[in-house]
Amino acid sequence: MLPLTENKLKIICSLREKGNSYFEISKKLSIAKSTAYKYSKDILLSRKAIARINKNINKNSIRFVKNYAVEKKLNKNIFWSLETARVIAHCIFDGSVTSDAIKYTNSSYELIQQFIQDIKKISDMKPTNIYTTKGKYFNKFQVAFCSKRLCNELFNYSKSFNSTSNLTIIPKLVFNSEDKIIIEFLRAFWEDEGCITYKGELLARLKNKGLIKQLSSLHNLLGIEHSLYSCSDGAWGIRILRNGKNLKRFNLIRFRYALVSRGQNVGILKKNLFEKIYGPVI
Repeated sequence: MLPLTENKLKIICSLREKGNSYFEISKKLSIAKSTAYKYSKDILLSRKAIARINKNINKNSIRFVKNYAVEKKLNKNIFWSLETARVIAHCIFDGSVTSDAIKYTNSSYELIQQFIQDIKKISDMKPTNIYTTKGKYFNKFQVAFCSKRLCNELFNYSKSFNSTSNLTIIPKLVFNSEDKIIIEFLRAFWEDEGCITYKGELLARLKNKGLIKQLSSLHNLLGIEHSLYSCSDGAWGIRILRNGKNLKRFNLIRFRYALVSRGQNVGILKKNLFEKIYGPVI
């Protein structure tokens, strides 16, 4: 194969910066996908470029599951469990459930692996696909499971898993569960949607007032004091009160694996920032 010209190398990098996949670059320039990867794998992607890649990933994933999604045998003996509650929470806040596929996206590889293990425990399923998108400060991961039957099982708990939809609800089983399941459900919410600012504010917001009110009720069940607030874009949020006694209650939930996604502390673990600001809360 002839060596690549300097102009072609520039085009490879330019296409990658615009959010073209390695496959797209290889097709447009008639080069091997491995060649496209070799010369553009270290390019840092903008939010716009990452969004374009994720859009194509979702489009390809939808096409794949329509062709290959099959019924899987599920382990129903343990279906309602801590793991099930956590899967439902992650699907609502940073995931999705369609008629034939379950997806979860996060910048924390540990949370992705936890989700994979939870699905395995409740259904014996292995992931269909795992995607990685390289970002400036951290990578984004998405895992997908193709199973019409498991999707149908999850729809027994909520008619929708879109956090902006009024059809999306927190299942009554969560409210009636023991504290450890409520804690795990709320932890998934704070890992996916919560933030801790450089000043130590603990905030989480959704564009769904009804869902925020349900989450508020779960916080009340654990005695975690908080206030609700509205945003100019129509979203509603939860703010944790930051007195010592209440921080100890919030620490029942505590961050584990999630990363700070923006601001001056971007890329570090939320739990590390929490401990840096407040010290060890026992």
